[in-house]
Amino acid sequence: DSRAVAAIEQSNCVIVPLFAEESEIEVTLPAIDEIAEHHGNLIIVVNRQKRGERDEVEKVLRRKGLNFPVLGLSQSAALRKIRSRKISLRAAHDSHKSKWRKSPYEKAAQQFEEIIKMAEKS
Repeated sequence: DSRAVAAIEQSNCVIVPLFAEESEIEVTLPAIDEIAEHHGNLIIVVNRQKRGERDEVEKVLRRKGLNFPVLGLSQSAALRKIRSRKISLRAAHDSHKSKWRKSPYEKAAQQFEEIIKMAEKS
């Protein structure tokens, strides 16, 4: 689609989301190849990842010769909660910060921060 190509070419970085299921990865690989033809700065984000899935996706991509960074967003009830409350992750995290206990949003906030920092480096 020419509109997608125009948007990709204007971007500093392209974030490609995917799920760790084998069928999802196989369907996404051609899209990653096509995006890479127009823009070499991609970040792959594994959505709703479970333990070890990010590493598995990274191995599959490396075997296919795709050497893009792979980050993950863990499966989290916290993300459903902020969506239903219609507040930002940062606001939810900040409102639950305490000296005595960890915010239930902390892990998700850290993962999003990692994605943002990597995209800003691009």
